[in-house]
Amino acid sequence: MKKFIYISGVLLVNIFIAGSIFKLLHLPGAAILMITGLALFALVFLPIALYSNFKQTGKKQVAFYTVAYLSMLLVFTSVLFKVMHWEGSGMLMLVSIPIPFILFLPVFLYFNRKHESNQSLNFIGVMMLLVYVAVFSSLLSLSVSRDILVSLTTGAQETEQSQFALRQKIEHDVVELTSNDSLNEVGKLHKKTKELCSQIDQMKTELIAFATGQRVDDKNLYGELDLWAVNSKDEYYKTSVYMHNNGNATRLKAMLIEYRTSILDLSENEDVAVQINSLLDTRDVASVVDPGERINWEEKMFPQGAFLMTVLGALNSVENAVLLSENILLESMH
Repeated sequence: MKKFIYISGVLLVNIFIAGSIFKLLHLPGAAILMITGLALFALVFLPIALYSNFKQTGKKQVAFYTVAYLSMLLVFTSVLFKVMHWEGSGMLMLVSIPIPFILFLPVFLYFNRKHESNQSLNFIGVMMLLVYVAVFSSLLSLSVSRDILVSLTTGAQETEQSQFALRQKIEHDVVELTSNDSLNEVGKLHKKTKELCSQIDQMKTELIAFATGQRVDDKNLYGELDLWAVNSKDEYYKTSVYMHNNGNATRLKAMLIEYRTSILDLSENEDVAVQINSLLDTRDVASVVDPGERINWEEKMFPQGAFLMTVLGALNSVENAVLLSENILLESMH
């Protein structure tokens, strides 16, 4: 039994530490490793290890083993909630973080004040310490990600705010330039703009559903998706699958090329054409690392392994470029 306890303890700790490393490096499978390591450690290893030691010491220390298990179970549960971004994780963390120090440690010291801890008990303590250190190392990485995600969300929301004002101006200009009797070329272009922006918005909604398993239908003040509802989601593996493996980045590029052709056909001003080409540029670019290597537009805009908010922000930027292009053309026609 002791051999099984030792091997399983070391194995589960290593699984969780591997998950933490995967998390830091943003590699796929991090969540599975961390959940597996934590769940099996809390639900399999701890009960077996504590019960094995309890049989040797008798019922005199039943309070100690009860407190030890409940304390660690609460800590690991709160960490699991935090890693998975489940609701209530913040409150659980606030409750569980001090528990090992204000509850478990005093009880441990009380029951071991006269006797040296035996080898098995020491092993359990070492395993708990290792997991505890690994837990807060992983939480440190999550904190860094959180700061980045908040910054990305703020930038994306600011872009949406500027889009709101830009849309209103475009609608006003289109009304002035189009005839009440017929839908001229400006009106047709405006229709294409709205269709393209609608398709980009649909991509954002589909991406959120694909990456997180949830649909976000809430709209913010500006009529856009409430990105704060998903800003804590860092599903970087699934974003790559949606944008690249499923071909959505390539499809978006084709739509932009078609739209750019349509809008340039209406432009007679060379300076306006230069601005629109710059905004809707879909050409490959030279790699910063290796100038001889070319990076296609899809990879430049939606890098492999990007955060969910990074991709949503990129989609917002593309939509903004489309609106700015139409606005530049309309201003040149006044």
